[in-house]
Amino acid sequence: MEATSITPTIVTGVFGIITAVITGVFAMVNTKKQLNQKDKETETKLNSAPTVAKGLAVGYFHNFLKPVDNALKSTAIQVRFHPDEDREQRGLPEKERKERILNFKKEQVEIELIVPNTLSAEAFERAASQVKDLSQAEILMPGANRGFKINCELRRDGSVLVITDVVRPYFAIKYYAEDFLKMERPSSEWVTMEVDSLKKFQETLEQLRSKGEGVGTNRLAWKAIG
Repeated sequence: MEATSITPTIVTGVFGIITAVITGVFAMVNTKKQLNQKDKETETKLNSAPTVAKGLAVGYFHNFLKPVDNALKSTAIQVRFHPDEDREQRGLPEKERKERILNFKKEQVEIELIVPNTLSAEAFERAASQVKDLSQAEILMPGANRGFKINCELRRDGSVLVITDVVRPYFAIKYYAEDFLKMERPSSEWVTMEVDSLKKFQETLEQLRSKGEGVGTNRLAWKAIG
């Protein structure tokens, strides 16, 4: 019986197929590793921004909200309106304008915080514009030489004082996401980051207010500007 000879061409073809299969398998493994790495990086980014938002909320609480809350613990709250910053007097001739001090009970004072629900320059501008036409006044602090500055307006025929503040520290999340996390908008990642960051910021403030004895008794409302 004659031996069957395997031609070099067949051998080369077989080795070529094997090499292609092995190369393909390694390529699939590397691709899977790259996708897993990308998923981990995305998860890290999405977890990082809300953590930063929590830190910003702590700073905002101690620098603004807590002093306001503490001032409102008084049984008689005095608010001083300066003539040039009093919206109610803007239509009056300059000679008729005068400083006035109004008294409120804590039940007559509400707090409204304005935040952008999208992290964009346009949303920031719209949020900031919400206080342009409001009065600027001072809550007079017992024993202090200066009052605590606020933006405010009188509602319900002057019976309710609404303190309104644009939460500017929260704006820093946008720059953190762009400059450090290298995230781009619009994208699904960016939208998720916006939602999670704002939620964490609000939750942190509410938790801090509820922990303080006598702090946070006044109604706090959020106004999201898109």
